[in-house]
This record gives sequence, structure tokens and C-alpha cells, in this order.
Amino acid sequence: RVQSETGASYSVSFEKDELLKMKDGIMTHNHPRGWGYPEKSLARIGNSFSPADIYLAVNWDLAEMRAVTPLYTFSMKRPKGGWGMSFENVKSIIESENKKLKKEFDKRIDNDTLTISQASVMHFHILWKRVSEKCGWNYSKAKTR
Repeated sequence: RVQSETGASYSVSFEKDELLKMKDGIMTHNHPRGWGYPEKSLARIGNSFSPADIYLAVNWDLAEMRAVTPLYTFSMKRPKGGWGMSFENVKSIIESENKKLKKEFDKRIDNDTLTISQASVMHFHILWKRVSEKCGWNYSKAKTR
């Protein structure tokens, strides 16, 4: 079990010995921004993983990464055969899919079929759905309560 007490409001850092202990483990952490919005606000949903979350999971070979927001728990599970690619390949796929998604969202915002608030809440969830499909990973989003 690794528990870090160090970090800023929206980030945590780990020492190498802590990271080595995470191999094959499940990391659960909160994404606190959602708690800063009223209960009926769309932003209360919070965000799925940051790229740094997924880089940590792949680079240190975690079995699962979880992020908890006021309304949802996001999960990315390593397949039985492992993550299946190098950190650099994962980074390339994430950057490519992120760039495509930003263009799609910009176009929809310009066409008034998506608001900036909706795009902000949906962005990382859609990104991880696409990345997980490409990589053969198991991504999910479930109600927290």
C-alpha cells in the first residue's frame, strides 16, 4: 500500500520507491475539481483521467487506475497480457487522439452543437474511450453513488 501525503491542490508526486511498489496494484485517487461546483452544475461531474494518470499506470505497470469525482468513478484496467506497448507508443496514441478530438470539439462549438462547458466535461471521457479501444484496454465510467 502506498499513500502519498505530498502534493499540490490538484496534483500529487511520488518518489521512485513508491512508484516501484505500485506495480500490479490498483491506484485510486480523487479528482477534486468537481466538488467545487454546485450539485446541479454540469461541471460537478468532474473529469476522467489526465494523460499523466495514464502515463503513470502504463510506465509503472499498474493493474488498474481509478479516478473518483463527486458523481463518477473512472477506471482503466490493464489487460491480462499487459498494457501491450511502450510508454512512447502510448504517448503518441494519446497525443494523436487528443489532437483529433480537440478539432472535432472546436468544429462542434463553432457550429453551436456543443457548448464549451459540455466539451470540458466530456473531453477526457471521450479521449479515454477512444484510446482504450485502440489499445485494447478496459475503460469504464460508473456512478460513484
